[in-house]
Amino acid sequence: MLKIYQHTPAHLLLNDTFYMITGAVYKKRKLLANDKAKGSLLNAINYWIGKLNWKLVDWVILDNHYHLMTKSCKGMDLPKLIQQIHRKSATEINQINGFKVKPLWYNYWDTCMRNKKDYFRRLNYILYNPVKHKYVKEISNYKWSSFHIRLEKEGIEELQMQFALYDYRNLELGDEDDF
Repeated sequence: MLKIYQHTPAHLLLNDTFYMITGAVYKKRKLLANDKAKGSLLNAINYWIGKLNWKLVDWVILDNHYHLMTKSCKGMDLPKLIQQIHRKSATEINQINGFKVKPLWYNYWDTCMRNKKDYFRRLNYILYNPVKHKYVKEISNYKWSSFHIRLEKEGIEELQMQFALYDYRNLELGDEDDF
């Protein structure tokens, strides 16, 4: 089902489908700049993904946005999933930062994976995002990412092959200027 909204991106709501989701802080403010704020967001993500029977595959949290690779259970739950993650995390992030910011979240974008190439290009984009935004020079030096979990499961050789086979550098997401 395609859900079209007047002031937000359209969302394709499919069951049992891999999604790349990007959530953005309003006006690119760096409200997730500290570890407690990032931890609060990650807790909200894990809680609501579990509650709605989705699966969190990979993730990265930066100072003003995040990327998730998820697998849906019921596609119709996508708007509720993001609404609840943003609601719960906004309250806690405001408490952590010691002030009340409204709105905290701007919007979210989602893309359904079409094939293996699409999936791995976007996965590599997610994992490489801290380097792209100059937080670190090496992916392994950024802790707010699922990279370390994937590295432990698959090993360095497998990840190197994945990055070599699926180029992410010229991936156009279309959301970079929107938030």
